[in-house]
Amino acid sequence: MAGGRYLAQGRGAFPSMREVFDGEPNRSKMQNSGLIPAQKAVGSMKKACTEPGCPNLTDGGGKCPSCSRTAEKERGTTLQRGYAAGWPRLRALKLATDPICQIRTHCQGAVASEVDHIEPIRFRPDLRLEWSNLQSACSPCNSAKARRQARIDNIRVTRGPGGGRPVEIVPEGSR
Repeated sequence: MAGGRYLAQGRGAFPSMREVFDGEPNRSKMQNSGLIPAQKAVGSMKKACTEPGCPNLTDGGGKCPSCSRTAEKERGTTLQRGYAAGWPRLRALKLATDPICQIRTHCQGAVASEVDHIEPIRFRPDLRLEWSNLQSACSPCNSAKARRQARIDNIRVTRGPGGGRPVEIVPEGSR
């Protein structure tokens, strides 16, 4: 009978927490003793693919393998995106010179792991390897900047004479 010896001693049906755990209780000891049920492993639940209209399920969230492959093909090669000759060396030099995040929208000066183009390559391909157009960034800050930029992707930036700073922002198709 479960807890019988405790009933015989007049101490209730089950041992106290102090009797089960010599010192601080922890979750695995509680699960092993049957005091709390074991939980399923984190991430074992299937989730819907985040691609609109896709009926597939994924193991950990995000896009399913099929949608991920399609998105990667549409993204283009590193050469098509403007990261070819000279970029790996310049990137490494920038991170070595400025190892702390320079964006700092989501950190307080974390170690930089990425290099961001201040003026995006799609607007200023001539500044792709220009030191003054680069800033070191941690992943959260760089991702946040990319999300902000993606929200305005449907906006065309009109540049001043000589390709200078933007002088006006004009929605696509309005001129």
